[in-house]
Amino acid sequence: MQVRQTHSERLTRIVEHAISDVRESFATCDPAIAHHVLYGTVGEHPGHLAIFIAFADAQALSTARHQGLCGRIRQALFRQLAEEGYPTEHLTPSQITFVSTEDIEVAQGPWPLFR
Repeated sequence: MQVRQTHSERLTRIVEHAISDVRESFATCDPAIAHHVLYGTVGEHPGHLAIFIAFADAQALSTARHQGLCGRIRQALFRQLAEEGYPTEHLTPSQITFVSTEDIEVAQGPWPLFR
């Protein structure tokens, strides 16, 4: 069991570091990323990764999509995850979901929003 926990912790650290780096590199974008939620059990299987990138409200999310910002963030996250050593064969676009903070509040958490 200790091996699995170590593997899980390593993958979680990789994901958290990648998200942090990408958020930093997009910090001056408008609209800005309001926050993120890391959801999933990457220790069980790397394909169980779910990242929610939240913008302040529905208008900011719509603007980010229209400007192509969501796609650029997703590409940057995949690139950073690969550079950090995350098993890329398990990455799919659906693992990164873009939402508004309003969406998360209405759904009472991110899981119902997972697409």
